[in-house]
Amino acid sequence: MEDQRKQTLLHLYDEPREDSDLRALLADASVRDEYRTLSEVKFKLDRRPAVRPDAEVLDRIMAAATAPPSAQRTDRPAVHRFMRPRRLLFSGLAVAAALVLAVALGWFSTPDPETVPGTTPPALAADTELSWDDATHIRQVYRRMDSMRPQSPLSWDEPPVPLESLPSGRPGNLVPVGAN
Repeated sequence: MEDQRKQTLLHLYDEPREDSDLRALLADASVRDEYRTLSEVKFKLDRRPAVRPDAEVLDRIMAAATAPPSAQRTDRPAVHRFMRPRRLLFSGLAVAAALVLAVALGWFSTPDPETVPGTTPPALAADTELSWDDATHIRQVYRRMDSMRPQSPLSWDEPPVPLESLPSGRPGNLVPVGAN
């Protein structure tokens, strides 16, 4: 059967052997159907305009075909199909281990002696001034806020002012915007 297919292809491309007869080959129905299908495809391919590739492209193809087997593979090596799920599993386990380590360090770290329950801070004298009783920091913040207030009487809460009333480049003179 394989020899019959080969002989039909040779007849299709007008290269038959001397002892082969196309009529004898086409006596079989399956070979005849295959020959008909192949001849239709050959006809459609022959009708397409032939485009000859550049010589440079052909040279690259031939160089790649004649290169040694080690130089032909330039892409990445094959990866076993079970390695990807393992990588995902290992990365998930690494994240879980990091979280457990962080929680353990937070849980077992030594606390501040002042925050340990059962210990009392040392007694203070009545005349000692505590840091939260000092109001100088609050006064400094209020002074900064006053210095940041705008010098002009305009505010965001006021209605808009017409552009003609705004001062121009010359002090003391108001020039309408549209006058040049």
